[in-house]
Amino acid sequence: MKHLLLIALTALAPVALATPVSASAITFSEPSVVSLMTGTFIGTRVFKFSDPFTTFSLSGVTFAATGSTQSGSSTVLLRDTFDDRSPDPYAYDFIDGNVMQVASIGLDISFAAPTNTFRFGAALNATSSPSLMQIELLGIGNASLGFFTLMLDRTVLSSQGGTNSNSEGVFVAPNVGPITGARLRNFGDGTNGSPYDWVIDNIEFQSTPVPEPMSLLLVGAGLVVGTMRARRRRS
Repeated sequence: MKHLLLIALTALAPVALATPVSASAITFSEPSVVSLMTGTFIGTRVFKFSDPFTTFSLSGVTFAATGSTQSGSSTVLLRDTFDDRSPDPYAYDFIDGNVMQVASIGLDISFAAPTNTFRFGAALNATSSPSLMQIELLGIGNASLGFFTLMLDRTVLSSQGGTNSNSEGVFVAPNVGPITGARLRNFGDGTNGSPYDWVIDNIEFQSTPVPEPMSLLLVGAGLVVGTMRARRRRS
């Protein structure tokens, strides 16, 4: 019986321990996002954006604007550009194409499935550097996994050419365990309006469903033991 039990556990182990992993990225250029956009003239430029959302969900991620605003309610907008200064449009390193603009100092992000990786680019209208953003990572049960600071800089030379006319940066979450969400708070650069005029883009995450290897192994062992007992009774 011991030999049969070992064989059964060995056969079941690879199946039980296999963990499906799904890597995803949100660029706000997905077809479903583009279909929401409409063209609206602002001055001589055309900005594409949807009606403002309080919350917005895409690819298993929910975004919710929170906190104080410069005017009106906390909302997020979908736009096809962020910088209207020269060069126009400016080539950023960490945001590109369509972006999500946040009209409040805060943004809550929640993942439908826990992720072990989390990365995003951000930029804001700023006239001085550095500009700061605080990120609180959340784990199972919304337990805090720690507070982290992202510095948004407008003085660095972009790899795309030229110096940033707006502050930008990229946040890469440290290895703190499964992440179920994040709370972002933009402090800006101290100038009027900068905490309420920022964008987020190119969000990368990796959904990892929680496996249950021991449950499958115990079921397999029970089946083997039951089979051996039945054979003993017949003999």
